[in-house]
Amino acid sequence: MLRSIFAALIVCTFAVAASAQEPPRIELFAGYSAIRVPPGANLHGGQVSVTARVWKSLWIETAFSSHGGTATDDFSNGLSFPPLLDGDSILNKRSYTDEIRDHLFAAGPRIKSGTGRVSVFGHALVGFARSSENASITAVCDQGLCEPFIVRREYTDTSPALVLGGGVDVRLTDRVSLRPIQADYVLTQFAITSNPPTQHNLRLSAGLVFSFK
Repeated sequence: MLRSIFAALIVCTFAVAASAQEPPRIELFAGYSAIRVPPGANLHGGQVSVTARVWKSLWIETAFSSHGGTATDDFSNGLSFPPLLDGDSILNKRSYTDEIRDHLFAAGPRIKSGTGRVSVFGHALVGFARSSENASITAVCDQGLCEPFIVRREYTDTSPALVLGGGVDVRLTDRVSLRPIQADYVLTQFAITSNPPTQHNLRLSAGLVFSFK
């Protein structure tokens, strides 16, 4: 009887140890995120992603991010907007202040590899982005035909999005890891600004990763 109990305890001990060493099947990331968008505006917000292991180092990731901020410009870089008013060709746009809110959803494969406490990953995600802008544009007529005035316009647009990047995770406990850096190249094609027609954006993120087995 004692031998049977002792054998059962040994089996249970090895089972618990094996379970503790089992790699996580699902990871949840939440953290701060910043993205730089044309014409040089820095937007701040957050990012959340859920990743599921499908085979060894291959994972499937879904990610959502939201950013907001204010941009200013004097149109010296060739930035253009849709017409402000009828007969817009007579207007000389001087400057603008733009309140921007961007949302992005994307999904795709992730490759993750690491030994010990540190792991690295790379991903390629596709999805869509939505941008809302509330612009206050100061303009004057050509040849001084009228005094400067302010025109306010709201723009909303949806664009396909491509996200290429990766990051580093540092394990703190069996359930929690620190992601000190995640860097992504984000490609969008918003028509709100006709120049540039394709936007090349840099997004940086950092936060915590929660693992579930």
